Amino acid sequence: GSEGGVDGTTFISTMVTKSRGAPSGGTFASATIAIKEMMSGGRTFLEGSDPYILVPEIGDIGNRGGEDRCLEVDTEATGWGSLPRYDHVFHKSFAVPHFMAYVNSRIVRRSQLYLHDNRRVSYSESMSFHAVIDSCLWLIPFLWRGEDSLMPKPGEGPSLAMQRKGMYEFVVKASRDDDPNKNVVTVKGKGVGDPGYANTSKILAEIGICLALTNNACANKRYTNSGGIMTASTALDLDAMLERFRPFLSFEIVRQHHDDASVDKNTGEL
Repeated sequence: GSEGGVDGTTFISTMVTKSRGAPSGGTFASATIAIKEMMSGGRTFLEGSDPYILVPEIGDIGNRGGEDRCLEVDTEATGWGSLPRYDHVFHKSFAVPHFMAYVNSRIVRRSQLYLHDNRRVSYSESMSFHAVIDSCLWLIPFLWRGEDSLMPKPGEGPSLAMQRKGMYEFVVKASRDDDPNKNVVTVKGKGVGDPGYANTSKILAEIGICLALTNNACANKRYTNSGGIMTASTALDLDAMLERFRPFLSFEIVRQHHDDASVDKNTGEL
């Protein structure tokens, strides 16, 4: 990729299109503290000024050059921006920055340090207006029956019924600005169970099991002996993890032209 302008940049955009679940009291309390800290002028992890806060070595790597280089592209933490807007490039939808994007996007950029050698990669994460409205409507019956609270206390979370009935869907689209065919790769994902508890806990459990295996069956062979502060997607073998996720997290991949004329469709669960 080009080191100068925007030529050779890969643009990746994730949009949550459905999210049926509820935040925990701990998450709510952490967010409240972070907001108060920002309003008082303090600096927190959620502050949007540094999208590469989890990649402190990016300056040294950029100056040193070499194969393992993560080049700065994004100027804002979520990649989406801090306000609602219409995405006319990928999703053709109104959306807001996802409430976890300030954390998720930075972890993704940490992964870029290992996965995208000498490439310019821009990442954004959002949640469609439709998903926000659908989530609120889905919560109403549980709130009416007293199964959940709008302001849960630390240690509280969604009921077992909510965890079992919950689910989420998302779409990831990617393209390169120097691709003459203007191809767009689309990945559609669907998770079974409340995204904050039932589903996430299974993902974390499977990752923990893989990390504990002594035969390195799930390890990313490229980094088996290198160590470092890594992420799940860089420390572990992607194919092995997707196989473990299959019962509760499925994907559908579609390759298509920018004008929506499909050229290579490959659908089905991985």
